Amino acid sequence: MKKGLTPLISTILLLGFALGLGMLVISWGQARAPPAMCSGLSVVAVDSQPQLCVKEGRLYGLLENTGDAPITRVQATMLMQDGVLTEDLDLVIQPGSFSQVWFSSTISSDVQKVRLVPSTAAGLCVEGKIDADFVGDC
Repeated sequence: MKKGLTPLISTILLLGFALGLGMLVISWGQARAPPAMCSGLSVVAVDSQPQLCVKEGRLYGLLENTGDAPITRVQATMLMQDGVLTEDLDLVIQPGSFSQVWFSSTISSDVQKVRLVPSTAAGLCVEGKIDADFVGDC
């Protein structure tokens, strides 16, 4: 009976050691992975007026990259009385820089809310989004 129990105990100890070592290697690898680069976005205000408005039936904005990575795309979602319109705009805004943006979609009704979500080379930065209510005419 003792001859069969000793290999079983050593097998269990070896499996426990291997699992512990594997968990240690995985946690070390996750700690060494570079953080995802994400950027924030803000609407620039001139004379206390946010520069996000509708002009000639199109959404216009003056945006600033407040993050550490270049913004390569901005996704605009506009909530209007007659539905929701989403448009992607390819552009490059370097960290700390400003950019004027014109979205090409024609807006046919009053814009009630706009959500702008920046993207970087790492992907969509949902935590860097901005929401604007009651966007008026320029």
